[in-house]
Amino acid sequence: VTCFPHGCASPAATAPTKPAAPTKAPGSQFSAKEQAKFKELGLKKLPLASVKASDVRVNMAGDVNSHAVLTWRDAKGKVQSEYTAAFHTKNAVAKFARVQKLRPKLEGIEADLRKQALAGSDAHAIGLVIAHTGLRVGGEDSAADGHFGVSTLQAKHVTVNRNGTIDLKYIGKAGHENVAHIEDKEVAKLVQKHVKGKKPGERVFEANAAAVRRAMPAGVHPKDF
Repeated sequence: VTCFPHGCASPAATAPTKPAAPTKAPGSQFSAKEQAKFKELGLKKLPLASVKASDVRVNMAGDVNSHAVLTWRDAKGKVQSEYTAAFHTKNAVAKFARVQKLRPKLEGIEADLRKQALAGSDAHAIGLVIAHTGLRVGGEDSAADGHFGVSTLQAKHVTVNRNGTIDLKYIGKAGHENVAHIEDKEVAKLVQKHVKGKKPGERVFEANAAAVRRAMPAGVHPKDF
C-alpha cells in the first residue's frame, strides 16, 4: 500500500502470468502409428509441428530405401526431404566406392586445382580448399539461413595466424560448427590473399557452388574429397 497526504492507494492488481504452452515435437502432427513407422525407418528429420500433416507428402510406395519418404515445405517455402537410414547407408557405401576408385587420381586432380587456383581462378581456389579440408562447398540458400560452406565463406570465418597458417570456423549444414586448419603454405597464402582487406561480412570468394562443380573433372564432385 502506498500512502500520500490525501490518502492511501493499493497497488494495481496484475493478472497472473500464464505458463507457456509446451512446444510440440517435430512429427507430432502425425498419428502414433505413422510416428512409429517413421522411427522404424530411421527418419530423423521430421517437419515441425506447425506444418500440417496434409501438407506433407508421404511416399511409402515401392522400395522406400530408394526415394524420399517425406517431402514438405518449411516456413520459408524451401522444399525439405527425409530419407530412410538404409538410403543414407547405401549412399555412403556408394560414395566410399567412388572415392576409392578416384583415390589414385586425387593427387593429380589436386595438382590441377592448385595450378588453376594460383593462376587466379576463384572456383579452383574453393576446390583446393575443399580438397585440403574436406569441408562442404555450401550454397546461396543455406548461407541466407546462416549455414555456410567454402564457397560462401565470409571474412569473419577466417583467422590468419602469426605462423602463416589459416583457421576456418563457421556454422555449416544442419547448424553444425565446422572447424578446419590449413598448414599448406600455398593454400594458406591463397586464402589470405582472398580475405585481405575485406570486411567481416564480405565473401572471401566470388565464385558460387555451381562454378566449383563445373571446375571439377568429369565424374568428380567437391564432396568426394
